Amino acid sequence: MALLFVGALVPFPGSLRVIGILLAIGFGIAVVGTLAYLFFQLYHTRCPHCDQPMATHRGRASFTATCFRCDTTWDLGIGLGRGN
Repeated sequence: MALLFVGALVPFPGSLRVIGILLAIGFGIAVVGTLAYLFFQLYHTRCPHCDQPMATHRGRASFTATCFRCDTTWDLGIGLGRGN
């Protein structure tokens, strides 16, 4: 992904400008794809104990996931928590 970014920044002369445009588009697609994958992973978490899907909730400071089968709540460690 770094090569796509750097390649998009290099000013290509004349007919090679198309390569720069394609590299910039490729970088944009890679960023959007990565963000979509991370969003999917955040809301499709499985319980480490029983391997059942968990419901993810966004609290004030961080994300938590609740397993209804085990009746446990997991702090996913993602968010703006102050570490208290």
